[in-house]
Amino acid sequence: MRLPTALTAACLCATAVPNASGPTASIAATVSITPRTSLSVSSPVLRFIVPDGSNQATAEIQFRAGVRAMPGVDVQLIAEPVVLHDDGSQGPEVDPALLFEGEGEGAAAGVLPAGSPGVVARWSGGGQRHGRIVFTLQRAAPGTYTIPVRLFLNVP
Repeated sequence: MRLPTALTAACLCATAVPNASGPTASIAATVSITPRTSLSVSSPVLRFIVPDGSNQATAEIQFRAGVRAMPGVDVQLIAEPVVLHDDGSQGPEVDPALLFEGEGEGAAAGVLPAGSPGVVARWSGGGQRHGRIVFTLQRAAPGTYTIPVRLFLNVP
């Protein structure tokens, strides 16, 4: 396993080197490694087109996540739908809960209530992950619905 440069430098600096001309000393050092994340998504919005004669539609977002973290660290991909009212204000509406089903390593399935974040994928340790999340809007009248969704990585 390749150690990060900062960790390698800290270890080298904390090593006591014998000095032929005088006494030696030991230094105790503590190193904290902070996870680093990157996330790219195919779209920041979900666009649902409900056809005549139906009351539901699907939309998907593809993701590519990268995490630099120690092995065993819990990593979560979280989605939070932001529902927009006709007047442009943000907030939950009557029943805009979205069903979701993920594809890819650690992807989950469930329900996202409006304005509430939910874990849509989870895995352990660092590395690159990719997949897609398919969202379903139910009980909708025919028409086009656009729902912004915020996706982010959480490393507790």
